[in-house]
Amino acid sequence: MEVKKVNRVLFIVILLKVLGGLLTKSYTMLTSSLLDLLLIIVSKVAMIKGEDTKGRRIISTILGLVMILSGIIMIVFSIKYPFGKVSAWIILFAIVTMIVKYMANCYYTNVNYRRKVGMLSYGNINSSLDFIVFAMFIVTMIISKCSRWLEILKYADVVGTILVAGYIGYRGLLVVVHSIKKRDEEKINQVLEGYKVEIQDRKEIKKVERLSLVNYGGLNYVKCGVVLSDGISMIDVNSFMVTLQDYLLKIADVAKIDAVDPNSKPKHVKVRSLKEDARNSRSRNSKTNSKKKNSTKKNKKR
Repeated sequence: MEVKKVNRVLFIVILLKVLGGLLTKSYTMLTSSLLDLLLIIVSKVAMIKGEDTKGRRIISTILGLVMILSGIIMIVFSIKYPFGKVSAWIILFAIVTMIVKYMANCYYTNVNYRRKVGMLSYGNINSSLDFIVFAMFIVTMIISKCSRWLEILKYADVVGTILVAGYIGYRGLLVVVHSIKKRDEEKINQVLEGYKVEIQDRKEIKKVERLSLVNYGGLNYVKCGVVLSDGISMIDVNSFMVTLQDYLLKIADVAKIDAVDPNSKPKHVKVRSLKEDARNSRSRNSKTNSKKKNSTKKNKKR
């Protein structure tokens, strides 16, 4: 699955969350869809290659401020215009979005793993954060249903919204800080070395080929290349990729992971013979032969 197709799936998930939030009367789900959208935007901006210029830092700062403002707006709306009880249908919408997102991620990982083109991981879109938010949906629904006995519990969805929106604001604040703060290369190298040792100790990893942290105008983009252990299954690859991404996203906004299977055989490339090249060369020359063209024109005149 190409990146564009994955993006389409993720936008479908966002639309499902928006629809689910409106139908089930849950600001928590609406805020979760906003989080997914903002992380896609952050990832897109971070993946645009370019120098760490002042202009890029200004763009990153604006993006971080937009994230902070978006979180504040969602909190204000949930408090000023509360929905009330959250419908039990939120469970269905949450399960559907989780399944769609997980299947898209697994398919994308499997295909790219076989093609040996690496696995590009967007923000927190396929991380364990989804499972935490999913649990939050269910908890807010259960607590809001108990508001018939204790009225204050009807604000459970507001609490869930504050938690998710607070995370959006936190991520936005990090983007702003990274845009303004000057990088300490020595400290970053020390942190990366510790991460490299930690990754190398995993049983799924045979070797860490590279680990680098690049700054594109305030957005940190970590690149990791690993050689997987012998005999690792695709189920283990999928679960490990999520774990590794979560770990790398502690120091970056976007993580790109290239995983190599040590037992993979190189693809067979057909090599043309000298006879074929000579034949093709003669055929090309014959098409551009001026004498042949002139004789063809004379024949047409006759």
